[in-house]
Amino acid sequence: ATCFYGLGLSKEAGAIDKAAFWDPIVRERIRKTYLYFAGDIALIGAAAVAASRTRLMGVLARVSPLAFGIGCLVASTGCYYLIVSTPYENTIPKDRKS
Repeated sequence: ATCFYGLGLSKEAGAIDKAAFWDPIVRERIRKTYLYFAGDIALIGAAAVAASRTRLMGVLARVSPLAFGIGCLVASTGCYYLIVSTPYENTIPKDRKS
């Protein structure tokens, strides 16, 4: 829906049309949000390509599919808890200007 209205595909004024009225801070935050999103998509794609080209992943999945699935679930859950435990005030990935 955001892309539909943002790209001007609807009959109403899109987000691009209203962008001139936005504060520079809002524009910067939107830009950063889309850059983070694009970076995440690229990182996930690169990881998927690397995993698909590694023979070890295929061998592990064929030898013991249940252990492989449980291992993937544990790794995903661990990454989730790591992300959730990061404090909101963490400024490492942010610019010092913000």
